[in-house]
Amino acid sequence: MRVLLSAALAAWLPLAAAAQQPVGPPIPLLTPPSAPENPPATSLPASPPPEPAEPGRTITAEPLAPPGPGWSGDLSPPAGALPSDLWRGTPRPLAETLLALLPDTTSPALQALVRRLLLSPGAAPAGTDPPGAETRLAGLRAAALLRLGEADAVRKIIAAAPDKQRSALQPLLIEADAVEGRADAACDKVAAAIRQDQSVFWQRALVECQVLRAETEKATLGLQLLVEQERAARVEPEHALAIAVAALAGHSAPPTVDKLDHADPLLICALAAAKRRLAPALVATLRADLALTLARDEQADPESRLLAAERAAALGAMPPRQLRDLYTSAASEVPAPGRGDSGLERARRFAAIGTADTAAERLADITAFADLFPAREDGGLLLAARLVAPELHKISPNPGLANAAPAAARLLIAAGEYDAAAAWLPLEPKEGAELRAALALAKPGADKREAETKRPTLLALRLALGAAVAAEEWTHLPAAAWTAPGPPSPPLAPWLDLADAAAAKRVAETALAAVLVAAPQGTIAKDPAALYAAVKALDRVGLAADARAFAVEAALVR
Repeated sequence: MRVLLSAALAAWLPLAAAAQQPVGPPIPLLTPPSAPENPPATSLPASPPPEPAEPGRTITAEPLAPPGPGWSGDLSPPAGALPSDLWRGTPRPLAETLLALLPDTTSPALQALVRRLLLSPGAAPAGTDPPGAETRLAGLRAAALLRLGEADAVRKIIAAAPDKQRSALQPLLIEADAVEGRADAACDKVAAAIRQDQSVFWQRALVECQVLRAETEKATLGLQLLVEQERAARVEPEHALAIAVAALAGHSAPPTVDKLDHADPLLICALAAAKRRLAPALVATLRADLALTLARDEQADPESRLLAAERAAALGAMPPRQLRDLYTSAASEVPAPGRGDSGLERARRFAAIGTADTAAERLADITAFADLFPAREDGGLLLAARLVAPELHKISPNPGLANAAPAAARLLIAAGEYDAAAAWLPLEPKEGAELRAALALAKPGADKREAETKRPTLLALRLALGAAVAAEEWTHLPAAAWTAPGPPSPPLAPWLDLADAAAAKRVAETALAAVLVAAPQGTIAKDPAALYAAVKALDRVGLAADARAFAVEAALVR
């Protein structure tokens, strides 16, 4: 038996060992990376081996946190889109703070930068919103785009939100409809939403829609219920809505509204439907989306529409060509010259440009029209320049127009038409130093006659763009620049954040902080130090073209 068992064991062991050997090549335990479809012609040198860890020190690997939701939406990348990692390094709460504080600005260069930022696809800033505020970032992005007239982009952002979060963004969708003149569609959404939510916001929207649809009895009763609800919630009532309801019911109501407490696009439409007009001073302060709503409402009176269109165009919500079209259509309603601060008078003067018989007359009409706009610091020059630039292109510079050459050059520079502006500068020898200095910010080295400047703002902008400044130029500055306090500075927090974000190359954060520093109240800041900080920061994070365009505007309006 022992002999038989030993023989059997000796025969089985080789067979068992052979059965455990793999068939074919060895099977790898890790899946190798796939080779690229188009490998480079030359290979990169191998990476050096990692340095050994210090004795007693444990190295741990932590996975990167996924980007937070909110920067979504199937938006087509704009020309000059910001990089896809535009929010890299910026925490979500800071991004939301900057977006929430973002002002409507009269600077076309800053408007273009903000528009590109908001339309650029990319990863959202890292982090999450607290429960109940999951749509905050998406809502802030959509609201900022709506103020720039980008209603289609607003709809795409809202459509990309998860179903359970989309209802929180519904008010923005309704506002987008109203801004585009689709009040019926907006009111249909209000009627559906109020079945689920009877809060003050939706009750107010319902009354606005009842005014729009001339439902007098419903609007009167709805306003009474709304006032009671507002009192219970300690919410300030909207007096303009009460005026609209009273006018609809045939009661005594002021013809002009000079105050808005809770302005929204539907309220603007309701006031127009009730034949109430907004005071010109109120129109001049409207938010960009509200101005655009009024400008597009055919029920509004012509003067209010034109003033609102000028406001919307100055803030970047309406393209200049649409304002030109409004001017042309409204000019026939002006029987005789009127006040210079009237939108109808500006429409009449704009239409007169096209009827001029000679180049000299056309140029005189252009400059007279531009002079009707508000002061330069209010953005009037920048808006007027974009309105008349196509007309200026129809005029060829010649010695007979030398007296008007500075005005033509200034308008073309303000419109961003730098090559066309340069053709006018040789026509006038005395007053062109500052214009050449402004033009040199956009096209450095293009004009060898660039003069030294005594203006601190121009010197600050040149330094921000990296221009060489001779040491003796500092002695040319006025004495006040050395001893007197400067203009009011921008808010401290965005100023400090701008420097930190630019140093760390946080692109989107730098762009938004630059707007808050360079135009904290919407108009371009007066402080040369603030302008220097904004231009320098934009240039530092790779936004050189935006930095130069803004520097030119700042040089002209100061």
